[in-house]
Amino acid sequence: GDPLVAEALLRALVAALAVTRAPDDARGTAAAHRQVAAAAERYLQEHFREPLTAAEVAAAVGVSPSHLHRILRAETGSTLVSRVHRLRLDAAAHLLRESDQTVLAIAHVVGFASESHLTRLFTRHFGCAPGRYRDACWKAA
Repeated sequence: GDPLVAEALLRALVAALAVTRAPDDARGTAAAHRQVAAAAERYLQEHFREPLTAAEVAAAVGVSPSHLHRILRAETGSTLVSRVHRLRLDAAAHLLRESDQTVLAIAHVVGFASESHLTRLFTRHFGCAPGRYRDACWKAA
């Protein structure tokens, strides 16, 4: 019957409920983040050849650009820009192996604004320029 004891018990009950709910909330948040990251990946795979902005990708998956950046960094360890670049570079490497298109044409087909941008990123990623990559692939075949 003491109001101070009742208030203390109520606070303890609220605190206990908050502690027991935290893992559920954390699991729910983690699952939601995985879903956002997966949706962003699907969107990027479908649209990486197009000019993209973080705002456009974020809107497509229903979050803000800053939240998307945080989720991608936490879930994949990568940034949005680096993922787009990786998709474009992989597509460029495939075209270099399988087609006789010029490096300039490939740059535009996979979404790079210029041949020099493709060449700079391609060399950094694969360790050689696109033309040399193509020569090595054709000699190996």
